[in-house]
Amino acid sequence: NDKKYNHLKVNKLNYKIHGDLFNESEISIYYHFVCEKGSDISKGDYQLTLKPMPEEFLLHQNYPNPFNSSTMVKFNIPEPSLIDLSVYDLTGRKVAVLLSQNVAPGFHEIIWNGKDDKFLNSPSGVYFIMLKTDQYRKVKKMLLIK
Repeated sequence: NDKKYNHLKVNKLNYKIHGDLFNESEISIYYHFVCEKGSDISKGDYQLTLKPMPEEFLLHQNYPNPFNSSTMVKFNIPEPSLIDLSVYDLTGRKVAVLLSQNVAPGFHEIIWNGKDDKFLNSPSGVYFIMLKTDQYRKVKKMLLIK
């Protein structure tokens, strides 16, 4: 075959996929590249997993609340951030540091087992969970019942 083609080098193709995503979604992408004269250059398909990203910082109410032995705390981080997620008692004393580190954007969750930083069981009572970043600070009330 003596056909000569002018090659077009493509370094990067960008696609925008729009839609409402509330959970991870798998989509199939089919591609088909054709030259100007109509013959196939390349075609195929592949699977892509899309993960939605939060648009704002958010600390959700823990669940269950009240709780007996452990509770789940969910929070949203829209951009890479240094966060501090800590538990305080009614006097404002820091009881436990659940997370103090750089966190990637996304929907996160962590379980508090009702123990303090010395791994001792915290007594029944009202506690506060605080999420702090450079741009955001939010507190939620939790009730530990034994």
